[in-house]
Amino acid sequence: VNRVSHLRDGTITTFELDPRDLGIPRADLSDLAGGTPEQNAGILRDILAGEDTGPRRDIVLLNAAAALAAADGDWDQALARARHSIDSGAALARLDAFVAYTQKLA
Repeated sequence: VNRVSHLRDGTITTFELDPRDLGIPRADLSDLAGGTPEQNAGILRDILAGEDTGPRRDIVLLNAAAALAAADGDWDQALARARHSIDSGAALARLDAFVAYTQKLA
């Protein structure tokens, strides 16, 4: 369970968020472990390509949903948007565009 504070219109609202309430199961820390920078990049690509659908994807979804929910506070909608972004390939396309852009700068 996570404690979340949300600032809107000068008012701070604090609540507890259990990912299980959003359909995200609990995971062991060992399931979330990364590795070298190269391995982590591969893990991210696997998640965004839909090849890793386990706990690591769940964490990516929750983090993306947190950023989206910061705008309007609707966690269910934010999680749906994050899920759609990955499932549609849009998130991977953005990553590829970012990588291509940064390669031009190198």
